Amino acid sequence: MIPPEVRPLDWFCRAIAAKEPTTFTRWGDGEWTAVLGRRRHGQNCDGHPFYPKMGSELKQLLLGRPPYVLGLQNLATTTMPEVVPFLTQNYLTDLDWIDADVFHHASGAGTLGPLVAALRKVPTVLVGPPHLHLPMKDVLGYAEHVIVPPRDCYLNVKQLATDTLGALDRLPHGSVALVSASMPAKLLIDVLYRKVGAKHTLLDCGSVWDFYAGVKSRKYMKGMAQGGRDGRTELRGEDEGRPGADV
Repeated sequence: MIPPEVRPLDWFCRAIAAKEPTTFTRWGDGEWTAVLGRRRHGQNCDGHPFYPKMGSELKQLLLGRPPYVLGLQNLATTTMPEVVPFLTQNYLTDLDWIDADVFHHASGAGTLGPLVAALRKVPTVLVGPPHLHLPMKDVLGYAEHVIVPPRDCYLNVKQLATDTLGALDRLPHGSVALVSASMPAKLLIDVLYRKVGAKHTLLDCGSVWDFYAGVKSRKYMKGMAQGGRDGRTELRGEDEGRPGADV
């Protein structure tokens, strides 16, 4: 729906705990810049280029009316007046749009612990850049890590899909793929959804894990660090006393 629903973090936690397959992708200012063809050159804040072909593929993905949960970022709708008319004119406002920043808001507020606790109780595959490897093994206890190139990962979407599907095939029903792959994450998750969306949960996590890996890639993370917050200690603290939690 437009404006997007604010779906609570607990909704995701309950779905993960119940092993109910759920797919979620996030559409922020970078994705909308690509979809609307606002930039044919240059790159986003993470150094991933705005390939025209990628923008076309993202647009066609949306026009295909994906049946899973879609995150619409408020920043995009407030800074790009074309976004809502695009959705309206293409009859896409009735899709399952929610606030894209549900994980990021929780991280900023120091309340992400319940999600991590839920994730630690099921097998997970981390699909993300190299800097997440060791820190997030400590936090999430993931089963496998599919490495996403820190730049130009659009060029690797097919291989990333193959590697992620291989990793998920080795895990039981109800496992979770956590994807941090910039704008191409939407294309990757859509491929995964068509293959294993009825069996596994697929979550577009964006940059949310960066802070816990010691990388302050977003402005709000710099504020978190200035406040003296230690991300991994914070997550452990939120999970103390939870049945079965080992964060």
